[in-house]
Formats: sequence, structure tokens, C-alpha cells
Amino acid sequence: MVGDAAIEIRIAEDGQLRLALADSDRVIVLTVLPRDAKRWADSVDLIVRAKSHSRRVPKEWTVMLEEPGLQAGSLTLTRRDGEAGSRWSLYAADKSFDEIRLGIAPGEARALLAAVRRGVNALLPSPKSRSRKRPRRPVRPTSTHR
Repeated sequence: MVGDAAIEIRIAEDGQLRLALADSDRVIVLTVLPRDAKRWADSVDLIVRAKSHSRRVPKEWTVMLEEPGLQAGSLTLTRRDGEAGSRWSLYAADKSFDEIRLGIAPGEARALLAAVRRGVNALLPSPKSRSRKRPRRPVRPTSTHR
């Protein structure tokens, strides 16, 4: 649950990520590419961890995840910092322009981020870790001259 809506993230058979959002009136389903969801999650991670330095200078961060091609659906997370503190909102729209707007808490934004990352990690290969060991030098053959 996020705000007054339920969110479900599933891995589709075609290797894409399906995000479904439902409130009391409608259900919106978005199909996104894993690499796009990863970029979105990386950007959301930055705004979740950003510190607000001054309440007098309002700041706003917005991160959008869009469906590929002509499907035209999107998921947008926005953080607004101002005199009243931080306010978070989530907006989703599908190709028929049905929309869901939610005010969410920072903890809900972190939970959504974690759920998207789990879906992405299940689909994308993990990066190869580089070993810190120095590569071994090849052994040179010794020459035997007589």
C-alpha cells in the first residue's frame, strides 16, 4: 500500500516489468523496460537521500518512468521541499489518460523504490564484480641453452 492505493510489481513473461496501481476508482497498469526502471530507481534513490538545507528556498525534484514506444503511460514521483517541510507525491497515468494522484510519505517512497529495485534485480544481470587482487603475471619459460 502506498498512500490510498495499492501497488503491485510483477515480472512479465516478455522480460519487462509490470507496475499496477489501484485506488478505489481505477486500476492503471504500466509496462516498462527493466533498464528504464533501473534508471528511475537510481534517480529516486538520489532524491530520497537528498537533504534539505534551507526551508526558505523551495526545491522540487521530479523523476518520471515512461512506457516504451507508443503506449504513453508514465509514473512520476515528486518531492517538494519548502517552509512546510517535505511533501511527496506519486502520479500515474496510462495510455487512455486515466490517472491516479497520491500524496505519499517518505517511507512509502522508500518502500516503492525497494520494490522496483527487487523487480529490476530479478530481470537484469548483476554486474561482474572486479576483484581487488592483482592479476598474476604469466610465468616466463626459462631458456635452457647448452
